[in-house]
Amino acid sequence: MQKIKLVRYFLSETFDENKQISFNLKRVNEKQIINFKHLWEGIEKFNKLGNKDIDNGYKAKVWFHKNRTFRGSASPKACEIIIKRLKEEKIKEIDAIEFINNENLVEKNISKSKNNEDSKKDGLITSQKK
Repeated sequence: MQKIKLVRYFLSETFDENKQISFNLKRVNEKQIINFKHLWEGIEKFNKLGNKDIDNGYKAKVWFHKNRTFRGSASPKACEIIIKRLKEEKIKEIDAIEFINNENLVEKNISKSKNNEDSKKDGLITSQKK
């Protein structure tokens, strides 16, 4: 069985010279960075790009970073839930990445030996190696 290539994106918080927060979305191995005022806007853009990748036969995931540290990853399907929760809960931008991490809306470092049926059931894991 042929492995499906994973297209990775990074979505990280950044601060300008006035200490205003924003979020940068970047596809791995590409130079273009897209900046967003709100995390949910960056996630929506990832969903559009990631779903195009999926339509072309790839898998897509976004890696979230805060303070240059990995905070979790998510598929486009899981990102739909993240967007909904961020808007419903009216989370401040400065707290957004920590919120999705604390609420277990993203995949964290999952041990291969750990049973991840709960994450799979919640739509956070889109596929598993067989």
